[in-house]
Amino acid sequence: MKYWPQWTRRVVIEGTGRDPLGLSRVSDSLTDFLLPCIITTTDRARYYSFYTWAITDIETQYGAAAHQIPFEEEFRRREAAFALASWLGKTKFPLVGKVKVSTVLGQTSPGEMINTDFTVLPSNPTGGFGQYYQGCLQNLGLVRRDEGPLSWVPTERGRPFAEAFAAASKKAPYMTGDWRNKVRVPHKVLRDSADLFSLDGIRRPAANEERSLLLKLFFNLGEQPSATMPLNRQATLGQFLSVLKAYEEAGIQVKRQDVDRAVVYWPHYYGSLYSETGRHLSYTSTSAFSKVHMFWQQFCIHQFFAFALEEFLAAVLEALARHPEGLARTELLDSLLDKGFGDDLRQSLGVKCDRPTAMFAALGISTIPDAVVSQSVAMKFGAKHPFNEWAVYESKKTAPQTHLGRALLLLAMLYGKWRGGAGGDVFHDMASEVDVKHELWIGTGFEWIDAWLREDLNWSSVCERLLDWLVLRHDQVKFQKRKLDASWLEFADGRYSKQQDIEPDFRSSRHHNAATIMYDLGLLEYDSDSETWSLTGEGKQLLNQVIRART
Repeated sequence: MKYWPQWTRRVVIEGTGRDPLGLSRVSDSLTDFLLPCIITTTDRARYYSFYTWAITDIETQYGAAAHQIPFEEEFRRREAAFALASWLGKTKFPLVGKVKVSTVLGQTSPGEMINTDFTVLPSNPTGGFGQYYQGCLQNLGLVRRDEGPLSWVPTERGRPFAEAFAAASKKAPYMTGDWRNKVRVPHKVLRDSADLFSLDGIRRPAANEERSLLLKLFFNLGEQPSATMPLNRQATLGQFLSVLKAYEEAGIQVKRQDVDRAVVYWPHYYGSLYSETGRHLSYTSTSAFSKVHMFWQQFCIHQFFAFALEEFLAAVLEALARHPEGLARTELLDSLLDKGFGDDLRQSLGVKCDRPTAMFAALGISTIPDAVVSQSVAMKFGAKHPFNEWAVYESKKTAPQTHLGRALLLLAMLYGKWRGGAGGDVFHDMASEVDVKHELWIGTGFEWIDAWLREDLNWSSVCERLLDWLVLRHDQVKFQKRKLDASWLEFADGRYSKQQDIEPDFRSSRHHNAATIMYDLGLLEYDSDSETWSLTGEGKQLLNQVIRART
């Protein structure tokens, strides 16, 4: 029986973020597949139409003006004015450049003129467009690059969005006074423009046509899903609305801070609705969204899996933190496996776990799991169990032994639930539809944990082998990224040494971003007092429309 997972034989890593074990690629591939063109930095619906309008308006100016101002200068004036008006309108949700905007407004009084010739994000000459939204608008076919002086121009598909934005905001003083062609704008003009020429202006009656176009764009209205075009964004957003409807019917409120837990993990991983009172009701995805439900389940599985492996790295780094000179292998293992490790496992499972087999026995596993065993483990450690995967994730202790206990317990739980073929269909779909088959995820093969069931295997042997894999994987990822200075752990001259800390956490599901976008589109309502989301009447109507289209 092989111990080593397949991922040690080939690693495909992209990006240069804080991802020491190359675990983000599967997360990113899944969210790109399920929520294309809504990314972790695109929070507001109106930026999609505003930026298209700004680019279109500059193109119009270039065609009419004798003296042409550089594109970036034209762009930053419009974006700065839009950001200032949105801030003055007291928008409650994310605003690109809020730090710069608040600084500018703090330096001017209500009676003064405001200089709009500044970049809302100093790191990018085209602000939020260049930093966050550019790729999304380009992939949606709203704008394209221009070889001439304009840099960017609208596409034919994008022009209606620009026209709708212009029509919705045409009565704003900023537009009627043609202030976009002036550098300095009166404070009062921007304040009085906030109702229409702002992020929140998308919810006004004047923006009905603009909102309709954006709804059609995000939900692919009028299109039918097919094998080649599954319309996963439509299904994911529709499923989001469907889950919120289930909570509403159950009389449970979903808080903004709980979106991931309540809308993603509980319904898709545990098949349950989450409640702070401990009242968990079963949830079954409607058939219209069954396919993306399976993929979001796999997203959840991968987050627990990735968290477990990063917890093992955190345990190693914590153990090394007090030893700048480094530790030899035996010293490091002794530090990890002191009394605290066994105490944490005993507290979690209620039994002494002096060997891996004892921990597996506590989980209900005595042999390599088949479908029956996996189903049994899944039922035992479901939403109601006090030490399920989510509870392990939420534990706040930070001792090395606690990190280690969480890592090994999570790996064992996931092994028990998924080794028996319970995820066969979704694993097959993942490998065939999402480019992850050579990546680090459970579907690559979980056979390497089979060896933990051997009676003669102790925790030291398990941790030693994981440590060897960890160092190998970390070095592979580092070289693949061509970021040799991005090191968390070093092994040299027979000693391990810590380079920097890691804080294991889940990757974004992008549902927080989707929530604010659907709020902008009038599908969700937000109660500021209770900080909860709820469906609007328009949201319920659109949900029914999407279900009909996918049935």
